[in-house]
Amino acid sequence: MKINEDNRTKTDVSEHQTCWSLLTGAGLALLLMVGLSRDASALTITIPYDYTITANTCWLSPETSGGSGSFVGQFGDFTLAWDGALGTSDVTGYTKSMKTFGFNMNCDGDIYQPRLTITATNPQYDEPSHVMYTTDTTNSAMGFAIQFNNDNTDRTQLNPSITPTNGMMINVSEVNPGNVKVIRLNAWPTLMPDKSIRDITGGMDVRGTVTIEVRYN
Repeated sequence: MKINEDNRTKTDVSEHQTCWSLLTGAGLALLLMVGLSRDASALTITIPYDYTITANTCWLSPETSGGSGSFVGQFGDFTLAWDGALGTSDVTGYTKSMKTFGFNMNCDGDIYQPRLTITATNPQYDEPSHVMYTTDTTNSAMGFAIQFNNDNTDRTQLNPSITPTNGMMINVSEVNPGNVKVIRLNAWPTLMPDKSIRDITGGMDVRGTVTIEVRYN
């Protein structure tokens, strides 16, 4: 066995280092126990951590052309109606008796990615055209179509190529203070997707309510 210059064997040195490590660990543990003890005042550890949660306020102003709308909190109800006799061309796509509805959003702080949820009654879809159809009366031959307007502030996120799926959350880009976000949808009376002209009776009215929930913060 090789002897080191201080006349200790490797075994002795290893045992000495091990004992020193144990003593050091025990001492540190004892120090922490004393320092953190409720009865001792030798060591006080303070970790300052303050944070503030700011709830921003947004103003939602309904805008309609040919209908009515109002917001209660973050929920907006929009009522659309086409009363009186509608011609065949009014509900088959040759002409569109167009109405526009939606809202303006103005906030006093930076709102990151607000979210919209659009809800309508008895919804049906025509995915190739990205249109949602709705009717207040189950199994009605006539209703109205809903599609995002092409003049929205978020043209890349809210445009006619995006289907306003019933109950689905839709993300919107950030709203900055002083900037008004404009969100509009088009609506027009139409034959429901699963119906034919033979199902239409004279003098049918078309009406319904669409709800838009706006979530932020």
